[in-house]
Amino acid sequence: MRFPSCLFPLLCLTLMIVHGSARAPATPRFRPTFRPIGPGGGGALFAPAISPHDPRLVLVACDMTGSYISNDAGESWRMFNLQGRVRFFVFDPKDRDVIYAGGVGLWRSTNGGGTGNLI
Repeated sequence: MRFPSCLFPLLCLTLMIVHGSARAPATPRFRPTFRPIGPGGGGALFAPAISPHDPRLVLVACDMTGSYISNDAGESWRMFNLQGRVRFFVFDPKDRDVIYAGGVGLWRSTNGGGTGNLI
């Protein structure tokens, strides 16, 4: 059975989530503290993207304006906000450090998602 190529990123993200949930539960002494870190970031997840240059670099957008980036295949995530919901992420085919995000405008990061500018 062949899957459409557009389903591959979603399949990869699902496998990362399932793999991450298979870990042993945390010890009772570990009590994570959750706190707000900025506007948005919750809700449904959209537009998962995996870098063709480095499969550990993963991006995902949320319907509540926040987006997330992981540099370790989903082990940890950093939230960022591009002034509105991101509709897509695109990796430059030649420059591994350039990432585009489409939302309220076109954003470009030239340092692998560290920072970005509205172009």
